[in-house]
Amino acid sequence: MHTKILSFFILLVAALMIASCGGDNTYSPTTVGTTTTAPITLTISPNPAAIWWTGTLNLSATVTGTSNNNVTWKILSTSGETEGGTGSLTSTGANTASYTSPSVDSLKTKPPKTRGGTGGDELFVTVQAQSQANPSITATDTITVTDLVVTVTPSAPTVVEGKTQQFSATVTLLGQKIANQTVSWITDGGSPGTINSTTGLFTAAYKPGETNIIAFASAYSADQGTAEPNTVAPSGITVTINPSTVTLFTDGPTQSFTATVNGVPSQAVTWSIADSSYYGTFDSTTGAYTPPSSFPNGVSQAVQHVEATSVADPTKYAIATVTIDSDNEEDLKKKSLATSLAPVIGPVPPTPGKK
Repeated sequence: MHTKILSFFILLVAALMIASCGGDNTYSPTTVGTTTTAPITLTISPNPAAIWWTGTLNLSATVTGTSNNNVTWKILSTSGETEGGTGSLTSTGANTASYTSPSVDSLKTKPPKTRGGTGGDELFVTVQAQSQANPSITATDTITVTDLVVTVTPSAPTVVEGKTQQFSATVTLLGQKIANQTVSWITDGGSPGTINSTTGLFTAAYKPGETNIIAFASAYSADQGTAEPNTVAPSGITVTINPSTVTLFTDGPTQSFTATVNGVPSQAVTWSIADSSYYGTFDSTTGAYTPPSSFPNGVSQAVQHVEATSVADPTKYAIATVTIDSDNEEDLKKKSLATSLAPVIGPVPPTPGKK
């Protein structure tokens, strides 16, 4: 019995040893991989960039492939020479900078040009951003320094005397609108009107003619746009006065006048005497003229002029001529006329058939 148990145990151990050494059971060692590092890249925005003279441009650099986003900024080159250099580039943060362009007046050589949107002076500045994590990694950006363009609309309007015209302006840089669209307004080349310096609302005067409307960009006041010419046309307003001629006598009744204004809804007029001095009294509110009670010695007649002026257009007016005769003189004329006619008329003959 013990012999059988021992034999079974020996056979079991042998079977296990054979199984553990079988040819189908392979050995797989651990594989050790190679770690790959992402490359560092560097870009600048905006790129390409543009700014006006004495303007400020904010730049930023984007660094990838490293946790260190610090960069070093510098100006590499300039296409164009200025007395004031190429402007200034100042770091404002780990990966940001501010570029300030020089004045256009600092250009050593300037081609002839007309400012106000025609261009002509340009400066090209190349700036560089260098990665501090890996100084061999750099990026460049070309900045164009040029004029702003101010466009005024409408470009050549005709405005009737006393009327208004709203102007507007668009400020662009290389064809793109800038954020600061503020302009200031003036007139030039004539005086038939005024313009609101802030809103651009033009009010035509009562004086036909032409004037230039100029808008200066607040971003750089040397850049301007012009609406040329802005024509102020006659308003078409006319004034008539009734009566246009009248004869009054000293110590006579008051004469009233009426005025009609054509070409404008407002019939309002201001009344005045066109002469530097006059006889009698005049009511400038109603336009009523009262002749004097008598003339001074040596004066027997006077001619005065009553004027009605349109409130809507003070250059439009009408004048009535008033002749004032002396009452005494008129009596003399009447008596003289009766005396001269008496011999011609003679006594009235009796009626035939009557005694």
